[in-house]
Amino acid sequence: MPLSLAEAHAAPPEQAAPLHPRQGWTDRALYAAVTLLILLASLLHRTLVGPPVFPMDDAYITLHNAQVLHWGHDPNYPGTPALAGATSAVHLALVALLIFILSPPVALGAALWVATLAYALGLVRLARVHEGTPAQALLLTLVGLAAGQVPHQLMNGLETGLTLAAVTWVLVLASEPGRMGPGGGRAARAPWGVAAVPVWGAAVHPAGPGAALAGPAGGPPCVRGRGLAWGGGAPSPPRPWTGGTVRRPVGALVRGQSGTRYPGTVEAKRLFFAQAGRPAPIKAQIVWKHLTFFAGDLGLVTLSTLLLGRKAIGRVGLLFALALVATYFLHFPDALGFYEGRYLYSLLPLVLYGAASAFKVWPRGTRPVLRAAVTGLLAAALVQSYWRAPDF
Repeated sequence: MPLSLAEAHAAPPEQAAPLHPRQGWTDRALYAAVTLLILLASLLHRTLVGPPVFPMDDAYITLHNAQVLHWGHDPNYPGTPALAGATSAVHLALVALLIFILSPPVALGAALWVATLAYALGLVRLARVHEGTPAQALLLTLVGLAAGQVPHQLMNGLETGLTLAAVTWVLVLASEPGRMGPGGGRAARAPWGVAAVPVWGAAVHPAGPGAALAGPAGGPPCVRGRGLAWGGGAPSPPRPWTGGTVRRPVGALVRGQSGTRYPGTVEAKRLFFAQAGRPAPIKAQIVWKHLTFFAGDLGLVTLSTLLLGRKAIGRVGLLFALALVATYFLHFPDALGFYEGRYLYSLLPLVLYGAASAFKVWPRGTRPVLRAAVTGLLAAALVQSYWRAPDF
């Protein structure tokens, strides 16, 4: 006999009611529909825009770095490691892999659509894990893809789409009982702040304040040939096929190329712009300007942030958002507005989590009126995004 909603909520994960076969088919149909939607959007984008052209110069740095990985040397800057100037090694590795079968610009464009698909499927799962209906799941996904500058951020040639996908899936895993550890439902609440925030931080802020800017003194290693094999003169570069790094090939790639754990691009910009010493009131004005622009850019969907305090995951996310903004306030306030605010857009999945959390109806939790209100808010936000859509 199936458990009631109250019994399933109280039972440990291994005793919770199993997924109904019809719901499983519904989820698969949603994933297929969203995958088809992204595929059609990519074809329409190619038809309207033509061959991939990227609005950010950093995108072409990524292309150059990916080609250097295949060439084994940098013809323009001899002796420079392949990852020099790369913000995200994961994004770069994906582009380098796609270059095996596609031309470099097309490979970068394909990587952006792969990230977009991962982000969209994560939004579907985020809605469904909070018991959203298929219509609500599609609505949340469309808002997540269309709100504010999201189309531009997904197609800017940078790793912003992968960041959105990573943060979304962290929230999904944290919302599923038993996913974050043996503690079952409790693991999705208390330890999430320990288990997921470092992942989130790595995705959002890949270059820590202490990241080094130069390669090892012994000379940077290089990658030779299309097999992406290691070589060069760095002292004891880690090799991805040896013990300890075999499960983390991207981390091994970063360490072998630069001798550091993280890219140094954010640190380089921080030192170049040198805003840490500005008076606190001026930095506060800068941060406030970028935050209000970001909120106005997103529009109505920003109101779902007010619901984050209802759930432990949302409260932890708010603490992380505050820590992120405080860090930029102290060290580099203007960065919050760079590239149409792409660093702040990494917080969009948290905003959408606030809306998704209202879908779930517990015996003493969300009232139907709130669920309906959030659905109406998302519908209005989707309509609003039509008039605010940027050129991309």
